[in-house]
Amino acid sequence: MARRRARRGSKNKGKGGAMPWIIGGAVVVAIAAMLIFKPSGGGPAMTVSEFSVSEYREKGGSTFIGNHYTLEGKVENIISRGNDRLVAISLPGNSRERLPLLVRGSSSVNLSRGDSFLFEVDCVSGQDAEGQPVKGVLVVKNVSIR
Repeated sequence: MARRRARRGSKNKGKGGAMPWIIGGAVVVAIAAMLIFKPSGGGPAMTVSEFSVSEYREKGGSTFIGNHYTLEGKVENIISRGNDRLVAISLPGNSRERLPLLVRGSSSVNLSRGDSFLFEVDCVSGQDAEGQPVKGVLVVKNVSIR
């Protein structure tokens, strides 16, 4: 009987030793999932009332990097650059200033001058055609008809 108890004891001891590894692995997976699926900006999307075109222009957009915005705007001008488009919009209540948005070629929405749209944008850093760094580029992630 002493041998049976010794064997059982060693089996239980092995299971107890694996439990911290299982819990630790689960914690690592949970933390990795939170980091991967964390929304950019860390909070809710900012709306038009929280976005200041003049502040964006004065500071060069660098303070806006990493944030996500939902902007309602009227298309004033469209310039095609390869597969991408540079769109100038005016925000409600601020028809004098234009805000440039980069619309990637993968977007299938037909944008036309004079129409209003709801733009979901991310403010990112990038490079211009010569490879020079550009901070505060507003890249359109989603467009819906207003």
